[in-house]
Amino acid sequence: MTINLVDFIGKIRDPLHNTIPFSRWEKIIMDMPEFQRLRRIRQTSFIHYVFPGATHSRFSHSLGAMHIAWKMFCALVDNQQQILKSQNAHPSLLQTVNALTTLKHEPYLVQCLRFAALLHDCGHSALSHSGEKFMHTGTNHEHYSLLVIKRLFQGTGHTHEGTNHPWIGPQMGQDVCAVLDLSQSPSAEGPLAKSGLQTLLHEIVSGEVDADRMDYLRRDSLHCGVVYGHFDLERILDSLVFYCDETTQNMHLAIRKQGLFAFEDYLHARLSMYGQVYFHKTATACEAMLEHIRHHLQDPHLPAQLDEYLAIDDQSFLHFMMAKIENSPDKNYLSTLAYDLMHHRKLWKRIYEERIPPDHKSTAFPSHSAEIVKKLQSLDIPVEIIDSKKNLTRFLPKGKDSQKINKFKVVLKNIHSFHNLVPIEEHSSLINRPENITIRRVFVAPYKKDGTPTPMELVQDVVAKK
Repeated sequence: MTINLVDFIGKIRDPLHNTIPFSRWEKIIMDMPEFQRLRRIRQTSFIHYVFPGATHSRFSHSLGAMHIAWKMFCALVDNQQQILKSQNAHPSLLQTVNALTTLKHEPYLVQCLRFAALLHDCGHSALSHSGEKFMHTGTNHEHYSLLVIKRLFQGTGHTHEGTNHPWIGPQMGQDVCAVLDLSQSPSAEGPLAKSGLQTLLHEIVSGEVDADRMDYLRRDSLHCGVVYGHFDLERILDSLVFYCDETTQNMHLAIRKQGLFAFEDYLHARLSMYGQVYFHKTATACEAMLEHIRHHLQDPHLPAQLDEYLAIDDQSFLHFMMAKIENSPDKNYLSTLAYDLMHHRKLWKRIYEERIPPDHKSTAFPSHSAEIVKKLQSLDIPVEIIDSKKNLTRFLPKGKDSQKINKFKVVLKNIHSFHNLVPIEEHSSLINRPENITIRRVFVAPYKKDGTPTPMELVQDVVAKK
């Protein structure tokens, strides 16, 4: 089905999606410096040290997320119409008639959704998630994204052609923020507030089956030259529908049974990419070095003021660190460490790793990492722990109060062609045997603070005794 709600004026060539169309309003936003900055922030931080092709940016990912959000929107409208034609469905599905009519005839909501997907990462720090540890306590990239969005749309609605339009103004800015963050209220009396579709649009951009993840998994896999992030996107799109929660009256995503295996493959792709790419030992060695530098700085924080924060990207992050290091008593040591990390790829060595079982008890699984670190520190050997845990999904299995969290449901058609709604945990064996990765790694520097080589035989002896 073709949905003529967006007036596209051009296309961008993309290695993943072939071409990505854009509207005149999106071009205005894309041309602004705050969005162009994303060209200078790598999507995957230090992963290019392992996979040289992984130099793609947050800019290209943002375009891809907008494109998939658009494809999800079109698929939802088409699939929902098919279900409602039968009139033989669960009441929660039948109660979506008005919402579907709104989606089909309100171009403002489509543009709001596309803006939200386009701008969901616009507040990312330099080095993507790696740089987030340098933010002030209580802030994250989502916080800065909302600030950037409100700035981008705070004008009077004047376009480059000198005309006024409400789609480039404070109302749209507020509604885009509301789609990205459910704690933000939509603009009063605006199309989003009147539609009651804030939750549904949020789930398209940032839910458990969303445009953000579905783009970056396939994009990162493509640029890294691996297959771990592959899944059947088209099958998922062909199966997506939505329903009305009878208690809250909010709209939520659901999936028809025929797309369930594709959905589970998507979850496995996330876990595989995490274990094989995102938490690769070389990338985590970089994280350890970055953490070590941060721990030795008196004030490691990125600027809190928005303009100063946005001025720092991947290209200028080393300059930011060196300015901080200048005031450190360990200036020479930290300067060498910073250049080894950012310029020379002289990385720390992994000396110990623990893979911790799911739901372990501390008494049943004693950790030796802390003891190893304490002993090495007593020998003046620079050392850091990098700890990480990744769940297969945020959905909860049966018996764990899943109804409060698992809004994603499965649509089943019985022998009487009745479309029923079943909680995801009732029909996915994968949800009920949740997998996760919990890894703890210890890294040491090849040299001490005084520049002398680290006695690796002594290090190995300490680890072996533990």
